Amino acid sequence: MKTNDILYKIATALSLTNEEILEIYKLEDYNMSEEHLEALLKKRVDKGFEECSYEELGVFLDGLVTFKRGPSPKRPNSDEAVPLTNNLILKKLRIALELKEPET
Repeated sequence: MKTNDILYKIATALSLTNEEILEIYKLEDYNMSEEHLEALLKKRVDKGFEECSYEELGVFLDGLVTFKRGPSPKRPNSDEAVPLTNNLILKKLRIALELKEPET
Protein backbone atom coordinates (compact mmCIF):
# COMPACT_ATOMS: atom_id res chain seq x y z
CA MET A 1 0.00 0.00 0.00
CA LYS A 2 1.32 3.44 -0.91
CA THR A 3 1.86 6.19 1.63
CA ASN A 4 -0.92 8.30 0.08
CA ASP A 5 -3.35 5.42 0.49
CA ILE A 6 -2.38 4.98 4.15
CA LEU A 7 -2.81 8.70 4.87
CA TYR A 8 -6.17 8.79 3.07
CA LYS A 9 -7.53 5.64 4.72
CA ILE A 10 -6.55 6.73 8.23
CA ALA A 11 -8.08 10.18 7.71
CA THR A 12 -11.27 8.61 6.33
CA ALA A 13 -11.54 5.94 9.02
CA LEU A 14 -11.15 8.53 11.79
CA SER A 15 -13.40 11.07 9.99
CA LEU A 16 -10.67 13.70 10.11
CA THR A 17 -11.32 16.97 8.29
CA ASN A 18 -8.58 18.74 6.35
CA GLU A 19 -8.42 21.35 9.13
CA GLU A 20 -7.83 18.61 11.72
CA ILE A 21 -5.13 17.03 9.55
CA LEU A 22 -3.40 20.41 9.20
CA GLU A 23 -3.63 20.84 12.98
CA ILE A 24 -2.04 17.39 13.42
CA TYR A 25 0.90 18.48 11.25
CA LYS A 26 1.19 21.76 13.21
CA LEU A 27 1.46 19.78 16.46
CA GLU A 28 4.70 18.35 15.10
CA ASP A 29 5.94 21.74 13.84
CA TYR A 30 5.66 20.59 10.23
CA ASN A 31 4.74 23.17 7.62
CA MET A 32 1.92 21.60 5.56
CA SER A 33 -0.06 23.84 3.24
CA GLU A 34 -3.71 23.19 2.53
CA GLU A 35 -3.00 22.91 -1.21
CA HIS A 36 -0.29 20.28 -0.67
CA LEU A 37 -2.54 18.29 1.67
CA GLU A 38 -5.33 18.29 -0.91
CA ALA A 39 -2.84 17.04 -3.53
CA LEU A 40 -1.76 14.23 -1.18
CA LEU A 41 -5.35 13.13 -0.59
CA LYS A 42 -6.22 12.96 -4.31
CA LYS A 43 -6.42 9.69 -6.19
CA ARG A 44 -3.39 8.69 -8.22
CA VAL A 45 -5.24 9.28 -11.51
CA ASP A 46 -6.51 12.76 -10.55
CA LYS A 47 -4.88 15.90 -11.87
CA GLY A 48 -2.67 17.54 -9.26
CA PHE A 49 -1.86 14.30 -7.38
CA GLU A 50 1.40 14.42 -5.41
CA GLU A 51 3.24 11.52 -3.81
CA CYS A 52 3.28 11.50 0.01
CA SER A 53 6.78 11.00 1.38
CA TYR A 54 7.56 8.63 4.22
CA GLU A 55 8.58 11.68 6.26
CA GLU A 56 5.15 13.29 5.77
CA LEU A 57 3.38 10.09 6.76
CA GLY A 58 5.62 9.62 9.80
CA VAL A 59 5.04 13.19 10.94
CA PHE A 60 1.29 12.68 10.50
CA LEU A 61 1.35 9.53 12.64
CA ASP A 62 3.41 11.23 15.36
CA GLY A 63 1.04 14.19 15.29
CA LEU A 64 -1.95 11.86 15.45
CA VAL A 65 -0.62 10.38 18.69
CA THR A 66 -0.24 13.88 20.13
CA PHE A 67 -3.65 14.94 18.77
CA LYS A 68 -5.46 11.98 20.31
CA ARG A 69 -3.53 11.57 23.58
CA GLY A 70 -1.78 14.85 24.22
CA PRO A 71 1.95 15.55 24.40
CA SER A 72 4.12 12.88 25.97
CA PRO A 73 6.35 13.98 28.84
CA LYS A 74 8.75 11.10 28.13
CA ARG A 75 9.08 11.77 24.41
CA PRO A 76 12.70 11.84 23.27
CA ASN A 77 13.77 14.88 21.24
CA SER A 78 15.64 12.81 18.72
CA ASP A 79 15.85 14.03 15.14
CA GLU A 80 17.22 10.64 14.14
CA ALA A 81 15.34 9.22 11.15
CA VAL A 82 13.62 5.93 11.92
CA PRO A 83 12.59 3.82 8.92
CA LEU A 84 8.80 3.70 8.65
CA THR A 85 7.72 0.06 8.50
CA ASN A 86 4.26 -1.49 8.50
CA ASN A 87 4.78 -2.59 12.11
CA LEU A 88 5.75 0.93 13.17
CA ILE A 89 2.68 2.38 11.41
CA LEU A 90 0.42 -0.07 13.24
CA LYS A 91 2.18 0.61 16.56
CA LYS A 92 1.67 4.36 16.22
CA LEU A 93 -2.00 3.83 15.36
CA ARG A 94 -2.41 1.54 18.37
CA ILE A 95 -0.87 4.17 20.62
CA ALA A 96 -2.94 7.01 19.14
CA LEU A 97 -6.19 5.11 19.51
CA GLU A 98 -5.24 3.82 22.98
CA LEU A 99 -5.68 0.20 21.96
CA LYS A 100 -4.25 -2.48 24.24
CA GLU A 101 -2.71 -5.80 23.31
CA PRO A 102 -4.56 -8.76 24.80
CA GLU A 103 -2.89 -10.21 27.86
CA THR A 104 -2.19 -13.94 27.77
